[in-house]
Amino acid sequence: MPHFQGRQFEELGFYTLAGAPASTRDLIAEVRSAEELGLGHCFISERFNVKEAATVSGAVGAVSERIAIATAATNHHTRHPTITAAFASTMHSLTGGRFTLGLGSGFSFVLSAVGLPLGWVALRQARQANAPQGVAIASTVMNGIGLLLAALLLVFVVFAAAAGSAS
Repeated sequence: MPHFQGRQFEELGFYTLAGAPASTRDLIAEVRSAEELGLGHCFISERFNVKEAATVSGAVGAVSERIAIATAATNHHTRHPTITAAFASTMHSLTGGRFTLGLGSGFSFVLSAVGLPLGWVALRQARQANAPQGVAIASTVMNGIGLLLAALLLVFVVFAAAAGSAS
């Protein structure tokens, strides 16, 4: 492997597990090599049959120390906004703030192929045609993150108060 004498290339990134990999374990070597090369970002795509974004993101977070991690993109139509928010806030915590959630609407033929009803696909297309509704979806996800963080803060306050009264 080339040695770049500790240089960092924060503006450069790579797509881990591009396409349909033979094994998702390939990302371990890819991410470690990327950090060694000084790359700044790791982008993660999603495929229903082999690359689930939350799992892959967690693995990248576990085998890296510095590189920024981003979904590019996870489909907001296949997860409840609360689950997506929990995934994003957990990754943010796990990685020390290195995670960015990228959302995408997916493709009709893929959604149909995995058995999502046509009404779901029609709803997705209606949302794409109506920008304010798309903003509402993003707002729902962000509110979900806010609610989750508020819940975590409440748990922290309760535990801190319990610890204070125990001493």
